[in-house]
Amino acid sequence: MHLQGVLERPNAAPVQFTAQRQMFLDFGLPRSTSSMVGSVTYALGGDIAAWLNEPVDGAKLGQQ
Repeated sequence: MHLQGVLERPNAAPVQFTAQRQMFLDFGLPRSTSSMVGSVTYALGGDIAAWLNEPVDGAKLGQQ
C-alpha cells in the first residue's frame, strides 16, 4: 500500500510525506486479504501518527 499526504497548517509551509508498507502471504498460515489490509493500514497509521508529532517535509515512512 502506498500513500502520499500533505499537512497544511495556518502560518506554516505545507509539509509532505510518502508512506509504503507491504505484507506477503505465508502459505503456512491461514490469513485473509482483509486481515492483511487491516494489518498494513494499522501499521501505516502508526507511522503517520509518529510523523505528525514531528513533521518533516519529504519524509519517507514505513518500508521504503
